[in-house]
Amino acid sequence: MGVVGDWAGLSSGAAGEAGTLRSGLEFVISSRRLANGTFVVAAGGEVDLYTAPELERVLAGPLAEGTARLVVDLSEATFVDSTALHVFLRAARQLDRDAGELIVVVPDPSVRKMFEITGTDRFFAVVQSLSTVSVPS
Repeated sequence: MGVVGDWAGLSSGAAGEAGTLRSGLEFVISSRRLANGTFVVAAGGEVDLYTAPELERVLAGPLAEGTARLVVDLSEATFVDSTALHVFLRAARQLDRDAGELIVVVPDPSVRKMFEITGTDRFFAVVQSLSTVSVPS
C-alpha cells in the first residue's frame, strides 16, 4: 500500500490539494478541502471490511477539524458493505453533534440500494449526483 500526498497537506487550508491511497484491494480514496471549508472525500472500488478503516481514517481529518459539511463521493464505488455504513453513521453522528452535515453521493442504483434497505439514508443525505450538491462559496 502506498500513499501519494498526505493528510497533513489537506489541513494547510489550500483548496484542491488531495491525498490518494491505492491498494491491491481495488480501492481508491482521495480528499480535498474546498475554499469554503467543505471537505469532499471520494472513494472508489470496493468499500468494505478491508477498506473501511482507511475511509474512516480519511474522514477523521475533517471531523477533527470541525468541518460543518462533509461530502463523500461514491461515484466510483462498485460495492459498499455494512462496515462502510457504520463508518458513515459514526461520521454523521459526530457531525450532528457539531451541527454539521454529511452528504453521500451514490449514483449506482445497486450501491444506493444498500443505504435504502438498511435505512441508513434516514440519518444523512444520500444523493445521486455530485452536481445536485450545492456547495456554498
